[in-house]
Amino acid sequence: MRLRPRVLDIFCCEGGAAKGYADAGFEVVGVDVKPQPRYPYRFVECDAMEFVKLYGVDTFDAIHASPPCQRYSTASQSRRNAGHEYPALLAPTRELLQSTGLPWVIENVPGAPMRADFVMCGSYFAGTPECDGEWFDTQLKFYGMSSDYAQEIHTEKKPYRASEGIVTFVDEKRPVDELLSEIKG
Repeated sequence: MRLRPRVLDIFCCEGGAAKGYADAGFEVVGVDVKPQPRYPYRFVECDAMEFVKLYGVDTFDAIHASPPCQRYSTASQSRRNAGHEYPALLAPTRELLQSTGLPWVIENVPGAPMRADFVMCGSYFAGTPECDGEWFDTQLKFYGMSSDYAQEIHTEKKPYRASEGIVTFVDEKRPVDELLSEIKG
């Protein structure tokens, strides 16, 4: 029996996402098709999608995926204009992760064809046009730990004295003032 949850970090590169998971208490295993000598945790060099098919469901508790972003990144626009093609791995990665039944997160750049379930930009106003941030496509729900929702699902823990947090779903980008109006009620 494992003491810590295990997350599979596919398309891991040097382990930027892995550090956060490890700091949060996860055991992390990274997989990438290219050697990653500076990856700070257990590493397997192989095709990430094949690894998920072979070991993902039975061995891991969650999966984080960072498929190559060059197809959508503004940093690679000039190479794309010159005819260089990059693989389209977002859709097949999402389909594969959904088929596992495990919790999963896909991280990629603004402009990638992803749902905006969660946008990380260092502010509460991630779902606004004022924030471009990093995009995440996930099946997870994000909520404040003192929200009524958190209290309902974390019943084994001692409840907070007052439920003050909120759950806000931002299904499309809209200006900060509209979002604040919704939050205030």
